[in-house]
Amino acid sequence: MQSFALAQTEGADLASGDLSYLAPYYERLLAMQDAGSTETFSTVDSQSLSYQAQFGTQKAAMMPMGTWYIGTLLAQRESGDADEFEWGMAPAPQQTTGAGPITFGDPTTLAINAELSGEKLEVAQSFLDYIVSEDCSKALAGIGITPSYFSDEVVDTIFSLDGMPDDELSRTAFADTEVEAENPIGEFTNDIVTILEDTHSEILTGSSPVDEALTKAEEQLENEGLTA
Repeated sequence: MQSFALAQTEGADLASGDLSYLAPYYERLLAMQDAGSTETFSTVDSQSLSYQAQFGTQKAAMMPMGTWYIGTLLAQRESGDADEFEWGMAPAPQQTTGAGPITFGDPTTLAINAELSGEKLEVAQSFLDYIVSEDCSKALAGIGITPSYFSDEVVDTIFSLDGMPDDELSRTAFADTEVEAENPIGEFTNDIVTILEDTHSEILTGSSPVDEALTKAEEQLENEGLTA
């Protein structure tokens, strides 16, 4: 929820000290809890509910989930850990309108050790070159893993897998999205996220009203010198 708020709200900045952009997302989620359209935070937390088990066994009709889950779902269907049923993908709810759906993600990083030289350096560089190539993306797509590099061939490869949906909306949700950073790089990102986890719990368990909890978090961020 925090990541959607950062990605979809113009001007939102995790390190700014202003958390007001989170309020409408919390209000929406609280309304969903009250309406019974989603499990409550308390239930999920106390019963350690797994989204994979909830969706894979058809206890949940929809869930916000990254495309990386494709490989897991296909494998669980094959193993019997998930039911076989028709499924598909759609863009996540959008707080703002634009040219296309906005989502979020974090990179999986690779690096070459600066101490390498000679043949080891050449092999490492060769591997890194392959990782960012279309051939590697097609190979990953062929086993249900979503690569960072997309092309028509990559998309066709993953949608040709057994058990994948074949509708245009699923293709659009998979390939035609604008991706923003889930956790913006910053000196205090981890510390800020830790504080917001407590805020998340306070709001969704009903311990504190939205505005009160966000104001408290803003004051804590300022007192601990975690704002830009």
